Amino acid sequence: LGDVYKRQESDIGRINASEGSPIEVDPDTARIIEQALKYSRATDGLFDITIGSVSSLWDFKQGIVADEGAIAEAVRHVDYRNVEVDGCTVTLLDPESKLDLGGIAKGYVAEDLAAFLSQEGCRSACIDLGGTIRTIGTKPDGTLWRIGIQNPFEDAGEVVSTYDLEDCSLVTSSLTERQFVKDGKRYWHILDPRTGYPVETDLVS
Repeated sequence: LGDVYKRQESDIGRINASEGSPIEVDPDTARIIEQALKYSRATDGLFDITIGSVSSLWDFKQGIVADEGAIAEAVRHVDYRNVEVDGCTVTLLDPESKLDLGGIAKGYVAEDLAAFLSQEGCRSACIDLGGTIRTIGTKPDGTLWRIGIQNPFEDAGEVVSTYDLEDCSLVTSSLTERQFVKDGKRYWHILDPRTGYPVETDLVS
């Protein structure tokens, strides 16, 4: 989903290419950006959708490490406070800032799907978007949905714990899903907006 928003013809692509000019976007785009900015404020920028200037330098599919100098320059333009939303108009106050909705898009879509299905009369469903689970109600037999958390070090289907859910979401992101090893060092896709490098953490999922 993150790659969809990077297409030049998409709303996010047009915002990123705007060089600071105001861009009219779809109401859904404006809403997801506003929601993302709430999370950015709540985390004091540890979640920051202007990470796009940095994330675009990394290639976790091809195993390409971003250039040190390019990262240092790009980090200067990571600041969610440079995003202004006025109705359906989005402006990047820093022309070098770039949006990346990869950290919120899948969850936003899951919530939209759940809302749509509920409005259409669905009372029981489990939406699986890969790492993002959204349940509606209980199972048809009235029991709770039992969702397993994948053990990141084992084959698919090996869980470390399970949770019983009703009408809520369960989301995980693992350091082992999108990662590569280069010159003996492991790099993963969860980036620290303060440094531009993979986050330093003792958590693996």
